[in-house]
Amino acid sequence: TQVEIDPDLPAAHELRRWYIEEGMNIEMTDLSMQLNSHENIPWKTFAQVAEYESNMPSAPTTGELFRVKAVCTHVRHDPVYKACTRSDCKKKLQDNNDGTYYCSKCDLVYEDFKLLYMTSIVLSDSTGYQWVSFFEKESELLFGCPPEQFPQDEDRAYQKLMNIFGIEKLFLLRVKCNRYNNHDRIQFTCIGFEPIDTRQMSRFYLEDIGRLCVN
Repeated sequence: TQVEIDPDLPAAHELRRWYIEEGMNIEMTDLSMQLNSHENIPWKTFAQVAEYESNMPSAPTTGELFRVKAVCTHVRHDPVYKACTRSDCKKKLQDNNDGTYYCSKCDLVYEDFKLLYMTSIVLSDSTGYQWVSFFEKESELLFGCPPEQFPQDEDRAYQKLMNIFGIEKLFLLRVKCNRYNNHDRIQFTCIGFEPIDTRQMSRFYLEDIGRLCVN
């Protein structure tokens, strides 16, 4: 294999521009990550996580993982959006109201679009709540269908959203501090979830009670 460093090619320039503008900020999830296989990931309540909000500059920029037992209680907006059709672009399109769509990132007009998930959901536990971002993979698992099959009818879409509310799950979340418009902000992202395992939770509670007794 021959490798050329920093080639002067249009494709190379486009890839570098994409990485600088978007790629370097994309959340990368370990495909082998499972909740049960990462016992060293700490359990937290949202009251305990509030320290990130109050001490934002000291939050780790690389992100920190934690697990929480919570329920979905609110969805901010329609979880499906019309995105640019280019394989390397996920920008939300602007509807020109004439059968075409404009991508501000690519500066191109399209007659077609692809549907993608991008969901902001409130997760709540007994101590508080937090807005959490669910991207494509996690949203599809949560709603049980790909974005193309998400109901367009308002009543059916409402019922699909209601189906995810009030059911406790174990969520694996990443919290990190991002720089946006010269301001630090805390972002919570779901990178996995699973149903409640009562035996696992019982062991966790017993260990927690044991630590309290020692203290």
